[in-house]
Amino acid sequence: MAAAGDLRDAGYSSFFVRSWTHQAVAETVPTREQLDACVLLLEQDGPEAFPYRAALPADCATVRLPALTTNLLWPFQAVNPYNVRGNARDFMGNRVLLRAIERDWDADAVLAYYNERYDEYRVDLARLGEIERERLRALDERLDVPAADLVSDVISAPIFGAPAHPRAGVLEAFGRRLFARAARDVPALAALAERFSIAAIAADPRFGQGEVPIDPGVAAELGLSWYDPAATYLRLTGERLTRDEYLHAFVETTIENRRLVRAGAAPAIGTADGFRPAIDGPATVVGPAMGMYADGFAAPQVRFALEASAPVERFTIEGYYPPQHRGRATVACTLGDASATTTVEPGNAFALAVCADLAAGARATFTLSCSETLNMLEAGTGTDNRDLGVLVLTMVATPAT
Repeated sequence: MAAAGDLRDAGYSSFFVRSWTHQAVAETVPTREQLDACVLLLEQDGPEAFPYRAALPADCATVRLPALTTNLLWPFQAVNPYNVRGNARDFMGNRVLLRAIERDWDADAVLAYYNERYDEYRVDLARLGEIERERLRALDERLDVPAADLVSDVISAPIFGAPAHPRAGVLEAFGRRLFARAARDVPALAALAERFSIAAIAADPRFGQGEVPIDPGVAAELGLSWYDPAATYLRLTGERLTRDEYLHAFVETTIENRRLVRAGAAPAIGTADGFRPAIDGPATVVGPAMGMYADGFAAPQVRFALEASAPVERFTIEGYYPPQHRGRATVACTLGDASATTTVEPGNAFALAVCADLAAGARATFTLSCSETLNMLEAGTGTDNRDLGVLVLTMVATPAT
């Protein structure tokens, strides 16, 4: 890609800061001098805003661009909570496979279910397509560089290798469009917009950094004429595997990583390094918090260890059961051997108090479970593709008196 050389020739330099957290890669931090000299910020839309915006000069221009993603070809995508540092071999996460693995099935049983029971876990792809078109339209309206016309037609041609990995042609077209828009603020970028190319990068066999197999049931429902059942897919290890080989490797690796995580032999990427719930009072979370998200939502089951810094008499959790759920749920909380249960209607708050005497320095396993699962993308009520239980509002450890 010629961007760096062209920028240097015009008297500019560039600096890259990730717009999303990569658990296995250290973050890059710009220097004070780089921030002071910045004339243009190209900011990718995402859940996290550019963390150094307040340090930029007042006259620094901003061009907001979308992340090039699709949800339609991989409707079962999900974060894999059992990606272990040093053993994260697959880009994919698949909630159907993960749910089966959580039932303690062996690899053969997991794969048999996935390959033979599509009608049991399929989603409404027509509805998902409507949601996807609306998502892309909304991004075009909100951001500075439109991309819906480049990424919306995933039916006619294989323009993505994975949910967030567009092929070279899409990236090149978008790059030219991006630099043309940015040239309004930095005219030197106009020449780059005319001849932007990623041919050298695309020729690298590692280009794409991982692909994800498309489910044959999804391919059939969508009518993907280009779908090849014998195609091979690039793993993060550099191997190219058939769909069956890829899925078998994914399931075997995830089962082994789950065993390591549950035994405390290895922290999972995105859990031990990710969100730990805040707790008021003399108790802290130790080790990985499985099933908690940074926005306060909990998975259908949350599990972590609590350690008391002083004697604790009671642990209380307050939460909210979102109105998008279809029916009443049973919410249960345990701390060690103590437990409490309540039922809650959609759109209502709840409180659970578990009386458990913990001595100073003592540890106990905490779990929170919700009997109903909400996936907003499947329900057609949003673009959130996680499996959600409840929203956690407060957690309080009450000191013993």
